[in-house]
Amino acid sequence: MIKHIVLLEFKPSATSEEITHLFFKLSILQGHISSVRSFSYGQNTSPEQLNKGFNHAFIMEFENTASRDAYLAHPEHKNVAQQVIFPLLRRGKDSIIVLDYEF
Repeated sequence: MIKHIVLLEFKPSATSEEITHLFFKLSILQGHISSVRSFSYGQNTSPEQLNKGFNHAFIMEFENTASRDAYLAHPEHKNVAQQVIFPLLRRGKDSIIVLDYEF
């Protein structure tokens, strides 16, 4: 299994409605891309203040690296990334951290 963890730093001007819409668009990918086994998201609640401006995250799980790679190459994933996620990021690709690991 692969866990795909994504941390996001949004522009200060990003509204709660835009952020909610972003996570909605990501959630429906699970129904459209069969390789997505699970999806969850949330806002930082850590009291440690070590998030460096990355206040939101989402996690997707995949059966293996091939299914993760199929998701990454899927046109619907690319569309959500380009049309919904990247416009809300504070510093473009510098405002997103992606970490995958096997478990």
